[in-house]
Amino acid sequence: MESDLNLDAPLGLRATPAQPGRINSTWSDEIASGVLVVLDFMSIIMAGLVADFALTGSDRLPSHVVGSVIVGISVVQVNSFFKLYDLSQTKDLLPMLDRLFTALVVAFGWVVFVATLLVDEPVSYPSTWKVGMFILSFVFLASGRLSFRRFVATLAQRGLLSRNIVVVGAGELGVALIEKLERSAGPWTRILCVFDDRARSPVPRTPGLVAGRYPVVGTTQDLVVYSQKVRVDEIFLALPWTAEARINDVVHTVQVVPANIHLCPDVLRHSLINRRLSALDGMPVATMVSKPVSGWGYLTKWILDKSLALIGLVLLSPLLLLIGLIIKLESPGPVFFRQPRLGFNSKPMMIYKFRSMYHQLRDVSADKLATKDDPRITRFGRIIRKLSLDELPQLINVVLGDMSLVGPRPHALKAKAAGHLYHEVVTGYALRHKIKPGITGWAQVSGWRGETDTEEKIIRRVECDLYYMNNWSVLFDLLILFLTIVKTPFHRNAY
Repeated sequence: MESDLNLDAPLGLRATPAQPGRINSTWSDEIASGVLVVLDFMSIIMAGLVADFALTGSDRLPSHVVGSVIVGISVVQVNSFFKLYDLSQTKDLLPMLDRLFTALVVAFGWVVFVATLLVDEPVSYPSTWKVGMFILSFVFLASGRLSFRRFVATLAQRGLLSRNIVVVGAGELGVALIEKLERSAGPWTRILCVFDDRARSPVPRTPGLVAGRYPVVGTTQDLVVYSQKVRVDEIFLALPWTAEARINDVVHTVQVVPANIHLCPDVLRHSLINRRLSALDGMPVATMVSKPVSGWGYLTKWILDKSLALIGLVLLSPLLLLIGLIIKLESPGPVFFRQPRLGFNSKPMMIYKFRSMYHQLRDVSADKLATKDDPRITRFGRIIRKLSLDELPQLINVVLGDMSLVGPRPHALKAKAAGHLYHEVVTGYALRHKIKPGITGWAQVSGWRGETDTEEKIIRRVECDLYYMNNWSVLFDLLILFLTIVKTPFHRNAY
């Protein structure tokens, strides 16, 4: 469906669209909480060291470091118990400082109690160091929290940090949801706009603006198109929980968007009661669909991709130069073959490969996939395709951010299985685009490579891709990379 969305229209207060390449979509409450844990622990260590150098003037630095580490661990545990890492509970400054001080008293008291109870001859520390460390701990903890709040707020104001939210539902529940988010959400939260399936009704059934600021810009089908132009991190369904059929239809439509999908609170009924309940921005929600990789997992995968891809390009550079030279000498044409394929969020991307076909016989659209003994493939092309060496230039795609090392393989725009386009064969085919495509994947190491001359072959590949997305972990990625190296030279379907 052709969308008539105007993405340049003003989206109201706190509704600035994300600018591609600037906003870090890995940011989440999980990462923010992790940063606070590190800040708190380092604040305690710093307090112990400063107290040692400034107040005691003794040679007991090693024992003071040990004591600081023990106190630091206790402070982090007690702060967690006091919900000081739940960002929705730390928005108000004075209550947060009060709880921080109380938690610090409990943490120090707990360390003293355990040391007295469990250790026959506890290590004695100078009173000046203990008092000084306590005071400095509170000063450093409070300063760290305030600096973190200010830093995050500055990044958010400059558009360098955001979590982009869209709301589905322009009724009273949608208004209540937006008002709740505006009161409780963090500074990085951006409410972009509202979608409602009644927006295209011949008779106007939705307001132009919800809560006086946020435009209703289209239907849920328009949301899928919108998400390909503006990054969407969270989708809130402001729909009555009794409308199960409508909720399921909406989820079925928007589940292809690489975003978390939440149902805001209403009445628990029927099958919806089994959904996972959680708190987001201080509000209880039922998470209907989650991102395959998010938070620390996304950051870890990003670091793994970038570091291994860069190392691979450096270490393999002699091999890459040799392959490029042989390709150039064997037949006229460019060394690299560039082909548009469907990437993350179903957006076209340009993939890099070593050219393995005669230049004049290349098929950019992949209207006809390569087959065994394909006359379009050069002699050297058969070798590098058999060993999958033609895929090595995709390390460049990984460095550029278009791909990951491991993920669903990106398919050509016109690739077919038994004469039918892939999305015509597999229901939910677009779900595999909720994660970045990979150079290799679970389907490839599970034996599903080569031409797709039957519908079963693409069905099995998609099943493997979805299994990978639902069970992703760093160890799973490393296992797939290992199996790729071990199995690739012996795969009988690679040609």
